[in-house]
Amino acid sequence: MNKGLIVAIFSAILITGVLGYFGYSYYVETQLDNISNNLEEQKEKLSQIPQDQRCVITISEKKYDVTMFKDVHPGGNVFKCGQDMTQAFNKQHGKNQKVLNTLKNFLVEETSPSSETISEEVNYNY
Repeated sequence: MNKGLIVAIFSAILITGVLGYFGYSYYVETQLDNISNNLEEQKEKLSQIPQDQRCVITISEKKYDVTMFKDVHPGGNVFKCGQDMTQAFNKQHGKNQKVLNTLKNFLVEETSPSSETISEEVNYNY
């Protein structure tokens, strides 16, 4: 195989990967911005969903109601409702500040390491 052809193929693959990554990053940023900008609308819709039909997950001993987020999550509906997803969240998002700021909007309860509730009532912050 011609050395120039190999370089051309490798370059095309590399460029496609870089462009795909930045395109996906832009998509994710846009989704996060849309979520943050429509919190009041989502809060109203959420109030119409019975408690037992909501998707609440735990991340780092905090409970988040992701019911309205799970269908627009940029990575798809990866949520395991009712379960601790700390490890999966940290593996995927690490300390991404934009993601952490968005997550704060879905906080409903903080718990101590012994799983005792710190706040007496659920307070939806979105």
